[in-house]
Amino acid sequence: MNCKKCNAELEEGVQICPECGMNQAEAAENAVPAEVKVEKKEPKMVPLKMVIAVAVVVALIAVFAVVIFGGLIGKQNVDPTEPSVESLETVPATTPVGTGLNDVSCKGSYTVSDAEVIAAKDTVIATVGNQKLTVSQLQAYYWLQTRSFLYSNSYYLSMLGLDHTRGLDEQMISAEVMASLGAEAENMTWQQFFLSQALDAWHTYAALLAAAEEEGYVLSEEAQAYLDGLDATLQSDAETNGFATVDDMVAYLMGGGAGAADYKAYESTYFSAYAYYMACINSKTYTHEELEAYFDAHAAEYEANGLTKDMYTVNVRHVLVFPEGATSETIRTETFPQEAWDAGKAKAEALLQQWLDGEATEESFGLLANEHSDDQNGQVTNGGLYEEVAQGQMVESFDAWCFDSTRETGHYGIVETEFGYHIMYFVSKNAPMWLEYAENDMRTEAANTLLDDSMTKFPMEVDFKSIVLGLVNLAE
Repeated sequence: MNCKKCNAELEEGVQICPECGMNQAEAAENAVPAEVKVEKKEPKMVPLKMVIAVAVVVALIAVFAVVIFGGLIGKQNVDPTEPSVESLETVPATTPVGTGLNDVSCKGSYTVSDAEVIAAKDTVIATVGNQKLTVSQLQAYYWLQTRSFLYSNSYYLSMLGLDHTRGLDEQMISAEVMASLGAEAENMTWQQFFLSQALDAWHTYAALLAAAEEEGYVLSEEAQAYLDGLDATLQSDAETNGFATVDDMVAYLMGGGAGAADYKAYESTYFSAYAYYMACINSKTYTHEELEAYFDAHAAEYEANGLTKDMYTVNVRHVLVFPEGATSETIRTETFPQEAWDAGKAKAEALLQQWLDGEATEESFGLLANEHSDDQNGQVTNGGLYEEVAQGQMVESFDAWCFDSTRETGHYGIVETEFGYHIMYFVSKNAPMWLEYAENDMRTEAANTLLDDSMTKFPMEVDFKSIVLGLVNLAE
């Protein structure tokens, strides 16, 4: 399953992409991955599935560098390729007057001095079941959301009308930007937007944690060991980055009202909630009959996106031989005489015979590819293996050979394409594609239900009047 926004590989059933933060349920009306619709292209050494693991937070400074903190709320990224984003205009800076209502518009600005944040640090500003969020803990959620957004969209901030050198509480978000962010409210400042995102994130984590506690879920020994070792990890990070204490490091990043205890509270809530979330999703199993019934019920939607029941993927190996004198660059731009093509064909036939005269196994074919293939500028290291090749993905003759109905494991041959001669070895035919997509979509629905049920059962109550935020210089 791939993210519908950035195409990163997702674990089965994961609703929120750890790379870009996109909520998969909100990305499209159905969950058919976009890579089902593939364009014909030159065979290349990039499989349809790339393994991208969900990383665990291990260092505060490093986390800000790679922006892992997207959380389970996925509305903070904006796709700059969207037409609606290209014409966005900056809204003049002005601090609005607060409404006094108990919602995010309560105050025009939540920014106060560090001293005021410290004085109010233990004030509870939100509750979810037995979980409580204090002013000092809120600083972690707010600034993590803010920095994550600024980093992820660093090239497009001016296009969005956001100036990170000015106060976020005096910059209104245009209606067009609000729509592109998926926000429902209007006339919000960037500070109010990030605050609502922070509270939504905490609500999600806290509700999942409440559900986990109600169910009696216990963290694995490995997960608990990570949390137990967080003090030492943060201390090491502080020393490495020139801070006298962890409190100093956290305060620098999140304002004077936040300290090590607040970051650890964030980490414990997030990590425990996510562990429970993944445990619930991974525990789901579906029979073939259940998957087929689900696919049949959504057959029209799948077909509209290019997926039918007769589609499957294959695993193959190949050795690419260019026409004599060609390179990875010139094969695309130059025309080679027949003599060069004949020489390339003769070389391919000789290499195939060399393999046949040897052990003639898949392993020996892989070694042949590593040594002789012109693919990847002659730097093949994976034995020429293409995994999960979908029909229509490769150029016509390559595709026709792979998807010949008589093809079986161990079949070999030579295929000519516009890129040269491909010595082919058929590894295997995989399970029908619809099975994987049906299972992924059923897991996604289960994830949606888990989140919705948890947040409905454990609603969030917020006292916006008591919320204050410290000032952090984002221009540094």
